[in-house]
Amino acid sequence: MGHLVNPIFNVSYDAAISAIREAHQNIVTIAHLAIHQLNCHEESWGAEAKRLRVDLGSFDEESIIGKTHERFVEVVNMAATMERFLDALSWFQTEPRYRGLSVGECHPTTSDDKFGNDLVLVTEDGRIRVRCEVCDVVSQKAGQNGKEKKDLKNLGCESCVPTDEIDRFIVTSPEFAKALTAHTRKWKTKSYRYEDISANSSSGTHLLKLVGLTELVQ
Repeated sequence: MGHLVNPIFNVSYDAAISAIREAHQNIVTIAHLAIHQLNCHEESWGAEAKRLRVDLGSFDEESIIGKTHERFVEVVNMAATMERFLDALSWFQTEPRYRGLSVGECHPTTSDDKFGNDLVLVTEDGRIRVRCEVCDVVSQKAGQNGKEKKDLKNLGCESCVPTDEIDRFIVTSPEFAKALTAHTRKWKTKSYRYEDISANSSSGTHLLKLVGLTELVQ
């Protein structure tokens, strides 16, 4: 199955942000028109809106929009995910520690590729410095759909946080960030902690940096 928005590889922060922002704007504009033009009885509005197909048309070769149509519900989900990406990229770009990096790999509407991550930042010579899993989970439960467990596995933190030069993050919604960092969790059974960083964005995106127990002791 193709991506709603195609992956981006080996570009600058500015190039990635510009491409994602343009794709997001186009998708949101078309989705607005589609839902406003939905013509059905109130009794079946929910069923029809859920199945509404958004015709994205055809874009020029420079566009990263990869589909000609998608369900409205999925468009909403992917637009929210793209907003998390934009917040994260803007934060990394201005943070001194990461300012000199570039975008090695970026899946704006996410990917289940077990050999990669949603967002990877690299040095000039191609060394990986940052790996991120990105999601817009609405739930306030840490165990929602096993999402945290899956992200930890994808980040290589299934058993522990590796002691290497790579920083690992879960980029997510304020609700899910609150759930994942809650004091009431059974932290004694876990080999990691989170450093909770706000992206200071209008959508409230949080970057949760994985911290190993050995780092906490130091």
